[in-house]
Amino acid sequence: MPRRNKPLTISIGVLLAAAALIAAAFWIPSLLAAPAGDRPVAEVNGDVVTAAELAHFAKLHRASVMEAFLTEEGAALDEGFWSRDAGGTTPMETLRRKALRDAIAMKTELQLAREYGVADDISYGSLLALMEKENSRREAAVAKGEPLYGPASFEEDSFIGFYRSKLAASVKEIWAEKELAPSERELEAFYEGIKTTLSPMEERMTYETTAIVYRQDGEESEALREEASRIAEAVRQRLLAGEAAAEYDSLPPGISIIREGESELNEDTASRLYKSGNALYEALRSSSADQPVPPVVDDRAGGRYIVANVTGRHAGKAPQYEKVRDIVRKVYVEQNYTELIRARAETASVKLLPGYYEELTGLQ
Repeated sequence: MPRRNKPLTISIGVLLAAAALIAAAFWIPSLLAAPAGDRPVAEVNGDVVTAAELAHFAKLHRASVMEAFLTEEGAALDEGFWSRDAGGTTPMETLRRKALRDAIAMKTELQLAREYGVADDISYGSLLALMEKENSRREAAVAKGEPLYGPASFEEDSFIGFYRSKLAASVKEIWAEKELAPSERELEAFYEGIKTTLSPMEERMTYETTAIVYRQDGEESEALREEASRIAEAVRQRLLAGEAAAEYDSLPPGISIIREGESELNEDTASRLYKSGNALYEALRSSSADQPVPPVVDDRAGGRYIVANVTGRHAGKAPQYEKVRDIVRKVYVEQNYTELIRARAETASVKLLPGYYEELTGLQ
């Protein structure tokens, strides 16, 4: 068991600096305020990408692009920030490029779903219409007191991820049966390469978690998510430095921290965690004796970021193929499906329309 230092308090200056950066993102004309609408900005294999679609992905990258240009290129945060050249490009060009890359990836994924009859209309407007329909269903379920998984109501950001994940689960199985069709020999060969990452790789692994919760009573915002992400990474960095997870004298409104005592991952609990918290399971399995603190886990369904710290481990034998055959197939399909989507996105026919260079994000 590693030595535990006395809990330290994260400097309020760190929190204020993070808050200032987030606030700065909002005093510049906001992506959210952009009247993007249905204006076509690009075509991917003939299917239209709208300005609203591009603005959705631009919003997800806005904070990281700002931080990169401010810290790496020394750009000045003023009214000309987005259009000023720095390092051979502008923040706006970088933001557009990242947003377009993500839009292409989603469009090709939706096109595959349409090919297999899992989706019909794959326009961005249809996705938002499905969100309204799903929110109405959830509202009715809440009114009836019925059990509900996830938030009481989706916002655009969270619904897109939810919908794509749900759609991909259906497409993957159809594609795996019709196209991939792995043989037992292929699965066994694949198993040999990943068997040390499968349960029970360790007969016993103990770990602690710190959850930074940004969804309160079903409510969340992008600003809270960004700030929670920064806090989570600060907690992780302290653990990586061998320090205890810091105590907070105060937290921004809408964010809370939940610390759980030591839990155990073993042959009995691995299957349950794999199904109920796959991202945390994979993060724990990716850790090592030299790297006991895996990357921060983004638990979108739970509205929180999770920082895990492995406190003890005992090496065990790899499981027999017959016992983990279903898991092996799942991982095999997942990896090949991810590669399929990547390849389709890279080879997609993309046509940029005049609207792509026009006020897509309201930042000019």
